[in-house]
Amino acid sequence: MSIHLGNGDIVLMIALALFGTLVVAIRFRPRNVFILFLEALLVDALAVLAVVALEIVPVLLA
Repeated sequence: MSIHLGNGDIVLMIALALFGTLVVAIRFRPRNVFILFLEALLVDALAVLAVVALEIVPVLLA
């Protein structure tokens, strides 16, 4: 099983990560910069996993 991420996939990862980080920062208003950093890192990791999952699902269903 080979997964090839193109430019569109990378752009989608960045867009999801930025949007998710913005939503988390506005919604929860962390009091500490370190907590904001951890939340942003978690959102970024989840954005990457979401795009990779979208690439794997068609392979699994075929």
